[in-house]
Amino acid sequence: MVDSSRFTLSFSFAGIPTTIRPTIWIVLLILGSAGSTSTDLSYPLAFMVLGVLSLLVHEYGHAFCAKAFGLRVLGVELGNLGGVTRTEEKHHISRRQELLIVLSGAGAALAAAAVVGAFFGLLSGDIIGGILSSLLLPFSALVPQAQDVLIPTIQPFLEGITTLDPSLRLWQGFFIFTTISVIWSLFNLLPILPLDGGKALTLLLNNAKQASFAGVITASLILFWTLMQMMIFTSLIIGWLLFVNWRVYRSFSQES
Repeated sequence: MVDSSRFTLSFSFAGIPTTIRPTIWIVLLILGSAGSTSTDLSYPLAFMVLGVLSLLVHEYGHAFCAKAFGLRVLGVELGNLGGVTRTEEKHHISRRQELLIVLSGAGAALAAAAVVGAFFGLLSGDIIGGILSSLLLPFSALVPQAQDVLIPTIQPFLEGITTLDPSLRLWQGFFIFTTISVIWSLFNLLPILPLDGGKALTLLLNNAKQASFAGVITASLILFWTLMQMMIFTSLIIGWLLFVNWRVYRSFSQES
């Protein structure tokens, strides 16, 4: 067996112990390769590096919000299909504060995408177009019909960044980072446990059984759609989430 601990990256950022396990690099490399139609490795490698950066922003969003409410952050870890932020027990904070901690990961990632969009917009001469591109272009990839409305609006930004960088390497990095940040945030806000959306729903309902049932319904619908689209890798992830929520729901049903 390969000792994966040899390839684990550990460091501290702003006093927060951080661990990046090799599995997250592998998963992102696979996703980047699946999203590339070229044999050039630059896209998958950029997807891998920028993906880790985006996920770190997400987890640090949780961590810094928790610290702001007086919680001790035990560590941030990236591995397998995402990340986790571990804190001490949350007994001394309110449910509203806990909800803000849960939602702060997606908030930080979306804010980072907007900042990157503003920066590239400043370089290309269209700040508003840059921000709109960073937040809405990834969404339009899920809803192609939205591109008909969006593309004319951000055309000056697209032309500006092409003039700035004819090789489009900057555009590639911009698009990868903002796409991962936005899509992962939207995915993570789905009302499915153990995603942030599932945790938020549990806090809002104050009922883990009802939240897990909502997770079963949501995951089932998404799984049907991904299978229809032949999105095999995504279907496997959603299938696993469906199984997790079903087990949680069954455990509460058996107790009652």
